[in-house]
Amino acid sequence: MLFFLGVAVLLIISFFELNPRRFKAASAYQSLDKYSGPLITITSSFVSLVGIADEIFGIVPLNFLSGETGEFTGILIWLIGFTIRQSAIKALEGNFNYAVAPVSKLVTTGIYKRIRHPGYLGTCLYSLGTTIFFESGLAFGFSILVIATVIYRIRTEEKFMEQLLG
Repeated sequence: MLFFLGVAVLLIISFFELNPRRFKAASAYQSLDKYSGPLITITSSFVSLVGIADEIFGIVPLNFLSGETGEFTGILIWLIGFTIRQSAIKALEGNFNYAVAPVSKLVTTGIYKRIRHPGYLGTCLYSLGTTIFFESGLAFGFSILVIATVIYRIRTEEKFMEQLLG
């Protein structure tokens, strides 16, 4: 039962993350980083889809935590990541999107007061939580790709913000 609930929640959120309205960017800034936002979104979604396939077919099992302990731990990590990410989106008050875009001020309130990149931290946590939930080596591979892309994105975004805001 826990497995099916987890699958449903993970799929719903993965498709929520693929909301096309979030891929907006000012054309002048798109050349800085066209692909990392969509790549993070797509690979995060693949973590869920591959995890489900791996759970069903047992292609590359990951024997890190098994059984209900792994499922519970994975869901807990995933929920923490999702909560952090949603808090980041809320703190940005509608200015959240997947493209590097100009902003008028740096947000330092809400969750941004404590965590420098909460949206990215949340994404990494729910990718890893999904991997643990499904005990999937394939999903783990996609999680590593998510994390690598997030690190690239953070570096690109910070250079851009430094140029823009000083």
